[in-house]
Amino acid sequence: MSILNIEFTVRRKVNPGDLEKVWQVLSDVRNMPRYWRGHREVEVLRRDGNTYFVNIKFAFQGPNNRGVAKIEVNDDGRFVVINYVRGPIRVM
Repeated sequence: MSILNIEFTVRRKVNPGDLEKVWQVLSDVRNMPRYWRGHREVEVLRRDGNTYFVNIKFAFQGPNNRGVAKIEVNDDGRFVVINYVRGPIRVM
């Protein structure tokens, strides 16, 4: 059972001319380790529409550096939500 409830948002200002290019990168779940330094590897197990179920290897060392997450990519709102369901980080 987790005693912490952590939620955070990452925002960056982007040149309006680059919005489509940036979204193409951010919405590609397989390439998440390129821009999200907390993940060393992301393996897509299954996809259901805009929802991905993935295995994640975290960037930190140790025996508990793997987990499973549900990632939702919202193309209309242009945001990505990661819910960690198994591993050292979990959402309750």
